[in-house]
Amino acid sequence: MNFEVIKIFFISFLCTFLSVPIFQFLAYKFFILDTPDGVLKRHNKVTPYLGGCAVYLGFIISFLYMRSYSRELLSLVSGLTVLLLVGLLDDIYTMKPNQKFLGQLLAVGIFLLGGFSFNEIFLLKTFPFLEVAPIGVFLLLKVASVWWILSIINAFNLVDIMDGLATGIAIIALISFIVVAVFYGKQEQILYMVTFLGSLVAFFLYNAPSASIYLGDTGSLLIGGFLAIVPFVLDWGKEEASLINYIIFPTILMVPILELICLIGIRSYKCLPVYYGSPHHFISYLKRKNWNSNFILTITLIVCSLFGSISIGVASGVFNVFYFFIFVAMMLFAWVKFIYF
Repeated sequence: MNFEVIKIFFISFLCTFLSVPIFQFLAYKFFILDTPDGVLKRHNKVTPYLGGCAVYLGFIISFLYMRSYSRELLSLVSGLTVLLLVGLLDDIYTMKPNQKFLGQLLAVGIFLLGGFSFNEIFLLKTFPFLEVAPIGVFLLLKVASVWWILSIINAFNLVDIMDGLATGIAIIALISFIVVAVFYGKQEQILYMVTFLGSLVAFFLYNAPSASIYLGDTGSLLIGGFLAIVPFVLDWGKEEASLINYIIFPTILMVPILELICLIGIRSYKCLPVYYGSPHHFISYLKRKNWNSNFILTITLIVCSLFGSISIGVASGVFNVFYFFIFVAMMLFAWVKFIYF
């Protein structure tokens, strides 16, 4: 098993690492580029998109190598492929927000058909009084599943605003999920996550400051979609799901979730459309404090690692839930207070 994990990691790593120059060439050839505008896009040079295609290629080749074609996995790959195509169209043509949202909904529908949703049997076992309205509970859980998946997809789309940021956050989150899976004995699920991790690590070598290629919406939607589904693969979609995992899994993804919540709040307060860009991302506030990109990336990844570590601690039984809540509350307070005030 250990050798298989290493082999799959390096297959996805090498496929992505070797394909990035090809996608860089194609992006320049067909003018699929991110051009600085001095307002929202303040990077120093024209940078090619299509990084998400390289991540997808490494993932899909290692997936095919595994030769595991269950309905669940085919649904995962199909939904991710739809997100990839939606992001690619947006990178090339700049889709309207409603068009982009409909594409995301299509992907989410495919995920739901594959069984990636909150499990009603687990909920009814945990809260027996809900059995009086099982149909209502079923519909509520489907709506909640759609809300969760769309939120994480768009959260990663929002944090993809600086060299290496979305990729780095995704790597830390995925490592945290893998370690949790090790404690839970989820061997097969570890393989699925390693296929994606290898691609991300390879891409990060090109995407770290100063980036030579960007994920684009192609990659940010792909990454968000994969990480939104991981909790369902590990636990949330199972009848034997654990209640504590409904707390620790979102904690692993806390930084992109905070970005989503804070941006919606700030833009709503300023009467700005929540679906259009604005200079209110957390890195914008940190840059006003004269932080450089490398320092922002380092601190952000440390914070992600802390959220991941405390989640792993609870999953492994090292920390109890009380200390977990105290730590998370302190981290949330420090994040909001230091960045926005």
